[in-house]
Amino acid sequence: EEQVHRVETRHGPVQVATVPYPVRQRLLTHDEYRGLSIEALDEALKRIVTDNIEALAKKLDTDVPAVLTAHLSVSGATYGSERSVMIGRDAVVLKSALADPAWDYVALGHIHKQQELNGGQKPPIVYPGSLERIDFGEEGERKGFVMAQVERGHAEWEFIPVDARRFLTIRLDVTGSDEPMMAILDELEQHNVTGAIVRLIIRANEAQEILIDDRPIRQALRAS
Repeated sequence: EEQVHRVETRHGPVQVATVPYPVRQRLLTHDEYRGLSIEALDEALKRIVTDNIEALAKKLDTDVPAVLTAHLSVSGATYGSERSVMIGRDAVVLKSALADPAWDYVALGHIHKQQELNGGQKPPIVYPGSLERIDFGEEGERKGFVMAQVERGHAEWEFIPVDARRFLTIRLDVTGSDEPMMAILDELEQHNVTGAIVRLIIRANEAQEILIDDRPIRQALRAS
């Protein structure tokens, strides 16, 4: 729920405000929202979330560092591959709702791609991204977490990469080979696939298709 928590640390207190993922269906439990279009519900949800964040900011002790944590889609953010597995669509909250100097740091979750949305201005508005890849759309993305040092009126943050499981695409063109299976297996030996999730894309002509057997290919990948 939306709430400001005061947390005592070894270096003094910090305020952490929490904003959960806005669920459109919760609005439908109220009579005034029933029968509205999806677009109207999204606008209502965006307004409610924005109002709640503003209300949280008013509760802050201005002498204590304040962090806003929120599970949201924010305008201007670049989606990662999570978009392909989402059901329905998000209500997108305006970045301006978060860019309030009452907050010293804004820590966001939901979008898998690491990014900072406030252009280096105060406060930093940061998606650390996901710790693991979910599909080949994230094959080339660094994965990790963010470490932030927060004080009243200022925050420094750093992205810390982790050794996330690799996704690896191998593309082979065997159209010019008289022995396509040998060409495939020889090429696979040149790739380090240990611990990786592998996508193998083979280009072959119609006559070669009958000569290509999945079983030794899978065995070669397992053996690697």
